[in-house]
Amino acid sequence: MSERRKRLSETLKAYAFLAPSALFWLVFFFIPVIWLIQYSFYDFQFTTASKFIGTGYYARLFRDGVFQRALLNTFKYAIIQVPSVVLISFILANLINQTVRGITLFRLIYYIPVVTSMVIVGTTWRWMYQTDGLLNAMLKSMGLSGVAWLTNPRAALPSVAGVGVWKSAGYFMMLYFAGLQSIPNELFEAAVIDGANWFQRIIHITIPQVKRFTVMIVLLAFIEALQVFSTVMVMTEGGPGGATDVVSFFVYRQAFQFLKFGYANAAAMILLVVTALASVVYFYVVLGRGQSEDL
Repeated sequence: MSERRKRLSETLKAYAFLAPSALFWLVFFFIPVIWLIQYSFYDFQFTTASKFIGTGYYARLFRDGVFQRALLNTFKYAIIQVPSVVLISFILANLINQTVRGITLFRLIYYIPVVTSMVIVGTTWRWMYQTDGLLNAMLKSMGLSGVAWLTNPRAALPSVAGVGVWKSAGYFMMLYFAGLQSIPNELFEAAVIDGANWFQRIIHITIPQVKRFTVMIVLLAFIEALQVFSTVMVMTEGGPGGATDVVSFFVYRQAFQFLKFGYANAAAMILLVVTALASVVYFYVVLGRGQSEDL
């Protein structure tokens, strides 16, 4: 009897520790998602009674040229950001994976953008991207013509994506760094004895050994790219001419500028489904492969 009471007490303690986190997820995630699903099927207005319209908003979205453009821009943003951030973070991780004096300072410097407010980052880069900004001043000093970074429809989205890469590269760098730290030094020592140079060690040892981290980083970066909002909001507000309009910013405008809350919920639901599918792939790849490797 005492053993049963002891187990019951330990179980209750475990639930007590889990309760705050579970309550947080219930209030700020699960309930809002349920409301999101519910109101995406209603013509929801604050001033009038809600009217059930079924899948009407979803059918309208896929006929809406503005939404189609925002969805396309979102995937374009991901196509630009994901390969760039994977490559840059991998290079940075290899640079900081050294034992030279002062390397901790460089690790800190590379990570600073990650913890910097997006409002500060966006405002700073918007100033740098201006016609008379720092980047154009550097180009002109080298005898080159300036670029309309944020006012040219062709250059605006890559420019915004570049800021996203700059801000998030430090985070993914640390993930890669953790992977590099897990590679046995004996592999590199044996490669050096066999006459392999630095580039050959990267190709034949480092890249295969961090393959699992690369898959994880690709999926995380893709999910992050789908949810981009602050960068667009601060730097371009979807312009010029909708060239940087993404789904999350489309949702924001429909809800808070045009007060079309049901329509915004339907658009957010589509983004949620795409993000959820990417998350399922992430957990399958990372957790599934991890369990199979353990076996």
